[in-house]
Amino acid sequence: MPIVAANYCIDNVVKLINKPNIKDIVSMENLANDALSKSTDYFDLTDDLAKKFRASILLIPFGLIKYGKVKFVGSGGCNIGKRPLDTFDDALKQAGVQLTQDEFKTYEVIGKPKKNIMLQ
Repeated sequence: MPIVAANYCIDNVVKLINKPNIKDIVSMENLANDALSKSTDYFDLTDDLAKKFRASILLIPFGLIKYGKVKFVGSGGCNIGKRPLDTFDDALKQAGVQLTQDEFKTYEVIGKPKKNIMLQ
């Protein structure tokens, strides 16, 4: 049975057309496909590409919906410099996600959201 979130089924294939042929799009697709292929128990965002690609954090919600658990190495690749992810982590905690830190950050769904969360 597919997992359904916000009335969208995440196990259906969606073909994106007319997407820009740029490095960031290719990197995101590679990162997502690698994360899906590494484990059946959690979404694995622990490889070198996730370290170098700041947008890798945008895949965490998908991994939480699909598996309920994400291992995350942290995101980098920002030309501005190192920026904290506290706002993102705080929003996920309010959405019922537990965060633990060991070798990697582990996000795990443990409850229902306390309120609607919108990051801007």
